[in-house]
Amino acid sequence: MTERIIRVLLIDDNEDDFILTQRLLRSARFDRFQVEWTPRFDEGLNAVQARKHDAYLIDHRLGDRTGLDLIRATVAAGCIAPMILLTGSGGDGLVLDALLAGASDYLDKNRLDEYLLEHSIRNAIDRALHFEELRKSEELFRALVENLSDGIERLGRDGTILYVSRSTTGILGYTIDELIGHNLFEFIHPDDRPGAMRLFSECLNRPGAAITNQYRHRSADGAWKHLEVVTVNRLGDSAVRAVVVTMRDISERKENERDLHERERQFRALFDAALDAMVLVGDDRRFLDANPAAAQLFRLPREELTQQFIDRFCPPEFPVIEKWTEFIEAGEFKGTFTLTLDEKTRREVELSARAHVLPGRHLVVVRDVTERNEMEIRLRQGAKMEAVGRLAGGIAHDFNNLLTAILGSAELLSLDLEHVGTAKEDLEEIRKAATRAASLTQQLLAFSRRQVLNPKTLDLNTVVEGTRRMLGRLIGEDIELITRSLPRLGRVRADPTQLEQILLNLAINSRDAMPEGGTLIISTENAEAPAEWKDPPSACVALVVTDTGNGMTEHTRAHLFEPFFTTKEIGKGTGLGLATVYGIVKQSGGYITVESAPASGTSIRIYLPRVDAPLETSSVTPGLGTAARGSETILLVEDEIAVRRLARRVLRSKGYLVLEAANAREALRLVSEHSGPLDLVLTDVVMPGMSGPEMAERLTQEQPGLRVLYMSGYADEAVGHHGVLEAGVEFLQKPFTPQDLAQRVREVLGPNNAIEQ
Repeated sequence: MTERIIRVLLIDDNEDDFILTQRLLRSARFDRFQVEWTPRFDEGLNAVQARKHDAYLIDHRLGDRTGLDLIRATVAAGCIAPMILLTGSGGDGLVLDALLAGASDYLDKNRLDEYLLEHSIRNAIDRALHFEELRKSEELFRALVENLSDGIERLGRDGTILYVSRSTTGILGYTIDELIGHNLFEFIHPDDRPGAMRLFSECLNRPGAAITNQYRHRSADGAWKHLEVVTVNRLGDSAVRAVVVTMRDISERKENERDLHERERQFRALFDAALDAMVLVGDDRRFLDANPAAAQLFRLPREELTQQFIDRFCPPEFPVIEKWTEFIEAGEFKGTFTLTLDEKTRREVELSARAHVLPGRHLVVVRDVTERNEMEIRLRQGAKMEAVGRLAGGIAHDFNNLLTAILGSAELLSLDLEHVGTAKEDLEEIRKAATRAASLTQQLLAFSRRQVLNPKTLDLNTVVEGTRRMLGRLIGEDIELITRSLPRLGRVRADPTQLEQILLNLAINSRDAMPEGGTLIISTENAEAPAEWKDPPSACVALVVTDTGNGMTEHTRAHLFEPFFTTKEIGKGTGLGLATVYGIVKQSGGYITVESAPASGTSIRIYLPRVDAPLETSSVTPGLGTAARGSETILLVEDEIAVRRLARRVLRSKGYLVLEAANAREALRLVSEHSGPLDLVLTDVVMPGMSGPEMAERLTQEQPGLRVLYMSGYADEAVGHHGVLEAGVEFLQKPFTPQDLAQRVREVLGPNNAIEQ
């Protein structure tokens, strides 16, 4: 069907009404409207009488004249045109006068919408065609009434219905005969009837005044119709002699209002309860409404936030106007954005926006993802550290086997060449190099959290005071060392040797950060766990190491505990010192924080769980000097041939009978074939096939009381959670020297059969 173009003239002295009319008719569904405008009475009158347009919208107030005057002048000139009177406040009193004067319809500006305006214009045009044919008919007034979409009734002074229009029967469903003669108030809802009777009485007392009301009217099918009515007392008019009631069915509008109210209620509930920040923004980029989450995100009270513009929260370099225009044209936007709250605070957010959710209003949903992004970075960093840790642990395991063989062979050969000076010196250099390499593997194991800890319940103050003299010599005279020990400090459970290693590494780092001297402060305190510690203990003890050195940049702090990361010159550091500290703290169940800035020094705080247990002291088996020997039978199980040969040679040199096996299954076979006693199992932990602990469990079930000594570069399978030795587990850390091996074997076997030499 071809689209019809309807030309409309608005006669109104207010340009804003012209703009509103254009916008409403632009949304018309069936026809296309071309709207023209004149603010002048005389120009409008000439245009109407010349019939240059299809329809005319006439405002009641036109300067010192009225729209009613224009309508009357048009009809007096013998011209019938589709004229619609626009009324504002108080306009309902003009309804009947306008219709009698010749208007096709009337509209209330306060209730104007695109559907009502389009519908009225189209009906006015259609009715004008009929009015043209009936122009000279004596039934002009009746035709006008009968063709109105609104219903009209004439009532007597007591409310009796004297006349009804056809449109009235269409609205209510009754026939004319079913209404005439009955009292209007019989049909009004009981709850609305008292108010309707009061307003009717007021109408009787105010002849000519238009009284507006709304009430529910029973229809023929028993349903209640919502009516909007205008009642005018024309009893004194000889041509009418009745109270005239004009009614309009607003049931659909009422239903729409209820639906709209319910939708608004639901929207408001979701809007206010949403965890994401939600704001409604006007065409001018100003916030019109905001939910509580938005007020929290933007750090402004809701009342203050709704006075701000989007521009305030955008980075200075962001092209706000250009991007806003693109959004309005596209209708939606999804993406990330940097929100600027003030000069120092920025937040990373995800935006989801939709334009025109309401006329002139655009919804923007903002989700703060700053913490999520930071967490993802930390997770990626943690995964990287874990991967490097696994690699470091594996390398250390294999390396320790080699170092055990190197150290042991060098020491044994050194004894054989005791009087050969040059060879003795060369062997000593080999031994020193291997010892340094062994120290490096211990750092790798500490970082990867695969070293074996021997924790004790201890007082941190004792550890600090015990290392004070050593640390003083280490950092030099140009650095002042201050220790501040808190009396009645809580106890912790940790490996004292590893705590000393932490203090040593931190002191070295502080010394290097103060090349021209300074102050190093080591203090202890009872403390609460930091907020960022996930699943913290109920109470903590803190070890705090603070220096007045150069401090660190943000980049350095971010990579501080990564293995092999160092800011020192080549050859001045391995980059494992702080990685070692981090590994020991984590393996001990603790937490570590760093505060530092360039030229402001550094403060490292180590938190350890506080325990309620008695202090422990280290026990040493007496009387087992370097010359201790024995005659017991030892089962040696080691898959690394060089380590096995070294251990066999050392043990046999000390007088022991040694049964040698390369793996667990071979060891079980040897034991089954051996007819004599078995006093000790010396076994590696990690071996192909069956592990050392599995083999030892089978042997101790067969021979209760059999002693077992484990040896390994790292021994997750032989020890408890996080590499902490369980009670009763005897362990020898690789790499070890022949003296270490002989001494440890004798300690495990006990002094009864020891032979001093």
